[in-house]
Amino acid sequence: RDDAAEAFVVACQGLHEPLKRLYEGVQLLTRQARDAAGSGGPAARERCRQTWAQLDATLLSDAWPGVGEKIGDANARFVQKMQKKLRKRLGPLVCGAAPASELAQALAENLRDARDKAASVAAPRGGAAPLERYSTWLRDFDGASTFLEVPGGVASENARVACFEPTVKVLS
Repeated sequence: RDDAAEAFVVACQGLHEPLKRLYEGVQLLTRQARDAAGSGGPAARERCRQTWAQLDATLLSDAWPGVGEKIGDANARFVQKMQKKLRKRLGPLVCGAAPASELAQALAENLRDARDKAASVAAPRGGAAPLERYSTWLRDFDGASTFLEVPGGVASENARVACFEPTVKVLS
């Protein structure tokens, strides 16, 4: 198990705007609930619960697996603003005992709301943002003390990440 690589993956998820990640997560939950309502049965419902647990841990928590509290300003503000509301609204819905068809319908309504909010997110001026906006773990990364191998089979062996640029390009 490579803890640095796992933390890197979680930190990279945080580079995506929180409202857009919420929309994608609710979209996935809606598909899974529709599957559970159809022929997916209990296994599909369990996938909904697992997806919700992952969203809760890496979107609504103020400390993420491997990254801790170094989730970046945008993610921390999202947690402060939305955590209680979304946990109260979606948690019991996904983890409760309501029939899958009701879950799918309720999630579809939440999906429209999440889509509208995600569409309202504007990219920062100039198309770039400071890295700490999305991940202080990546900003503080020190390749001298943490070994993170360059993915993708780089020609020289033991090629590793030294640090990350202080700004990120923001795509809209």
